[in-house]
Amino acid sequence: MSEQQVAFIERFEELEKLSEEEITGASTLEIREEIWAKIEPWDEELNKAYQVILEHHPNADTIKEEQRQWLDQFEKESGDIFASEAEFGTMMRIESDTYRLDETAKRAKELVNKYMN
Repeated sequence: MSEQQVAFIERFEELEKLSEEEITGASTLEIREEIWAKIEPWDEELNKAYQVILEHHPNADTIKEEQRQWLDQFEKESGDIFASEAEFGTMMRIESDTYRLDETAKRAKELVNKYMN
């Protein structure tokens, strides 16, 4: 395991703790703000990992295409969940945000574990 990979994994462990903290918001807006406060650092780590991988991996073009496909699917799924608000209510906004949190964390870990060695 490379030093960079270890460093990312250690940061991921800290972010996992943050992600597991209880949501205390009383309104949909407050809950969503708390979830987004958890999404943002995961998104930053995902982007950092992606940039490091592209700089050093011999199959950068393949990884770029894989990431584009992941992002397209990610945005579609998140949008579909959000769009179901008309049928299921504002809780779907929270569901969409939770999906974004879970999938962003999952993808960050996947990139590091698959392409950083």
